[in-house]
Amino acid sequence: MSQKFTKISVTLYSLDMTFNATGGYKLVQTMGVWGTQYHAMDGTAKFSGDFEKRDADPQFPSPGLGLHRVVVNFGTGKYTVTKL
Repeated sequence: MSQKFTKISVTLYSLDMTFNATGGYKLVQTMGVWGTQYHAMDGTAKFSGDFEKRDADPQFPSPGLGLHRVVVNFGTGKYTVTKL
């Protein structure tokens, strides 16, 4: 599934998305190009944590069933997920 973030500032982006109860997600710059993906530093941190650009796992874990807002800061390498 292809989703696009809304740019808040030069490094801060936000996306409202409905998640499944299980599974996970990845952030990629170009769909299908896995060498430019971002991945969670801790594959168990559902609601906040650190990420880096790297062609590897772990994926970001699903925060649980329902609509959530994902905010990523590419300047600090931090993300937060909030249930809406």
